Amino acid sequence: MASAIPKHVWEMFIRATPQDVWALLTDDEKTPLWQHFNMTSRTEWVVGGAITFFVGDREMIVGKVLEIDPPHRFVHSFSAQWSPDVAVDPASRVTWLIEAVGENACKLTLTHDDFGGDTATSKAVGSGWPEALSRLKTLAETGEPFYIAAPMHG
Repeated sequence: MASAIPKHVWEMFIRATPQDVWALLTDDEKTPLWQHFNMTSRTEWVVGGAITFFVGDREMIVGKVLEIDPPHRFVHSFSAQWSPDVAVDPASRVTWLIEAVGENACKLTLTHDDFGGDTATSKAVGSGWPEALSRLKTLAETGEPFYIAAPMHG
């Protein structure tokens, strides 16, 4: 029987050093260049520090820095705030793992898990992360932002 505990894992190879990817990931000024919906972020880069993602001045995701091991591992909690159905979910966990593969390449693995069950958050994050990771890869490899228009709802 398949596990009922949701766990999202994305892996990709990036033509950039772990240090280059880490520099993008941990620079709040660069977040809107790669994050879903061009979100901005404000982060206290210490264990226990706050990490918050915004659209405009509205908090969309709030969390805490759980682990920080430059330039290889960054773990933070993730509490979605974008709608009432996700705001009641328990905080989940996002783990960024960056491993060197060769001279100027790395493997990025993002794991989003520890949802506390099959929650609204666990169902919602499957579309945002692939966009953010694709945009991060493009930015790391080319230095150019890759903007994707927000989907029209209506």
